[in-house]
Amino acid sequence: ALERLSPLERAAFLLHEVFDLDFDEIGRRLQRSPAACRQLASRARNHVKADYARREVEQEERERLFAKTFIGFATLPTSRAASARSTSSAIPTSCRACGPRWAAMSRRARRDRLEGVITARRTTMNLADTPSRLNAAEQSPELVRKLQDLSTAIARSGHIEPGLSHLVDIRASQLNGCAFCLDMHVKEAKLHGERELRLYHVATWRESPLFTAKERAALALTEALTRIAPTGLSDELYAELRGHFSEKELSTLTFRVMGINAWNRLNAAFRTPPGALDKAFGLDKAGLA
Repeated sequence: ALERLSPLERAAFLLHEVFDLDFDEIGRRLQRSPAACRQLASRARNHVKADYARREVEQEERERLFAKTFIGFATLPTSRAASARSTSSAIPTSCRACGPRWAAMSRRARRDRLEGVITARRTTMNLADTPSRLNAAEQSPELVRKLQDLSTAIARSGHIEPGLSHLVDIRASQLNGCAFCLDMHVKEAKLHGERELRLYHVATWRESPLFTAKERAALALTEALTRIAPTGLSDELYAELRGHFSEKELSTLTFRVMGINAWNRLNAAFRTPPGALDKAFGLDKAGLA
């Protein structure tokens, strides 16, 4: 949706909705009046909502066709009234109205909510029983071996303690929706002595009291490099990281985030079944079935 906006509409929309700037500040940056910037942002918001509604209808039709063709489930409702109700409820009320709740949100919460408006939501179809697609290790053995060599070199460098590495791997896998990697690294962490309660808290590490300041900084870096913002890594986060990691440690940690993201994309693309390599790696001993 954003690609079809004019440069000024896109800039006004993102500066206001994502970066939480008021229209006076936006006007100074865009060299337009605050009222003009408000109109630009409003037009962009309406366009994004309309595009989201269209994507919802298309997504419902894809799900219905997928169910009918491959799974044999009952087809999804396709009436205009049902689609309209589904689409309307899917768009957050606070975003539709741009009301008090939206204004009261933190910048991060607003950015997270915005992702739900701009990006068509993922299918809710159950993919747990669908077959995997291809085996990358069989099709590209040399490349998979090189990727494994990279992971091994990172682990053996000794610059990042194993417990922290597990947290990074788990959080990136959660963000990327990679069931295979998430399953693997949760089991690895438990086998290496990680407290089970902390594994449950990784997804909500900001609110959890179970993580150290150093671990929080590493998890923040993981999120920042997994979902890279248009402005890149902020100076504030970099300064916080340098307070906990040496330059060499931070470099290795960045490679760790890069590596797990590569594995996530590989396994998510080809739907590697969770637990497929448990016996080969001894992960069945974790007692998490």
